[in-house]
Amino acid sequence: MYGSKLYISRSALSHNIDYYRNLIGNSTKLLVNLKGNAYGHGAILIGKYLDEDPRVDYFGVAFGVEGVELREHGIKKPVLVYQPPLEWNEFPFDLHLEPVLASVDSIKSIISYLKDKKINQYPVHIKIDTGMHRSGIMPEEVHSALALLSSTPVLKPLSVFSHLAAAEDPDEDDFTRHQARVFERYSRNFKEKFPGIILHIGKSASLARMPELNMDMVRPGFGIWGYSDDPEERKKLRPIGEWKSFITQIRRIKAGETVGYNRLYKTPEDTKIALIPVGYADGYLWNLKNKSYVNILGKNYPVVGKVSMDMLTVDIGDAPLKIGDEVVLMGKNPDIYKLAEWAETIPYVISTRINKRVERVMID
Repeated sequence: MYGSKLYISRSALSHNIDYYRNLIGNSTKLLVNLKGNAYGHGAILIGKYLDEDPRVDYFGVAFGVEGVELREHGIKKPVLVYQPPLEWNEFPFDLHLEPVLASVDSIKSIISYLKDKKINQYPVHIKIDTGMHRSGIMPEEVHSALALLSSTPVLKPLSVFSHLAAAEDPDEDDFTRHQARVFERYSRNFKEKFPGIILHIGKSASLARMPELNMDMVRPGFGIWGYSDDPEERKKLRPIGEWKSFITQIRRIKAGETVGYNRLYKTPEDTKIALIPVGYADGYLWNLKNKSYVNILGKNYPVVGKVSMDMLTVDIGDAPLKIGDEVVLMGKNPDIYKLAEWAETIPYVISTRINKRVERVMID
């Protein structure tokens, strides 16, 4: 048995999809983001499960290579690629991945490439920058972009969208509504040119708070996996992942002895140290040293000393534990929010850092 596994709850994932489906209704499409290995939860495992699910209409990935991996594992649903390559000859058009065009230059370059390859009506998505200023066609360039898109049969624009910068923060609601107004103004031009085009701007944080932004499709991110910045919404979602390992060694250490690199932990009394085969190479963050705890058979025990590349050391006192006992690294206790607090980071970092060598297993 390898060092640890991330157990993915099928029922929790289904519950979260139902939650968002109930918010948006049946007429609005649902895109599930599988980028970043499904935020660390296992893109292939989850993609295969959701590929036949009629509640899900689209998948989203960051890069073409992520889309290729989905296709190589038989996943057939439409896949939107947020960041296409600099050179279009690197993009896997033969796998019917759908790139996002976020600048006039990218529109020009793909038109040139597809004309050369004699490809027509290739599906693409258009991103408008409404104020986040990270990527997207600037409002003053929208008419130029529309002129290019309308002048050629090689492209088939399927959707136009934008990204909200601070929808999770009620103090920024005025800015969020400003973004929505900018999007409505410029997306109307796309709707006139391409009547069937899909409009989307809604994300996890806006779906319940601002349902007027749900439009034709929504793109919930962390919420699909059961997490939210809103404490009230957390109660309605179910975290889908539980990271577990086991004890491989137990050793007795006398009071005043030190444990691990640089002798950062000194035992205050005679105790037992349990070894867990998980480390920062697996994604258990290095800066959790001397801060975190794990749960073993229902009781919390502190992680002591530095986090090693492949090992954790846990002070179990005089507890009657044994080799092979199950260890919860992340789940209900400790949860992802507690780990993020200890590591002084955000929950997204905790889940996305879980290495691919940690096996993902679907349960229930």
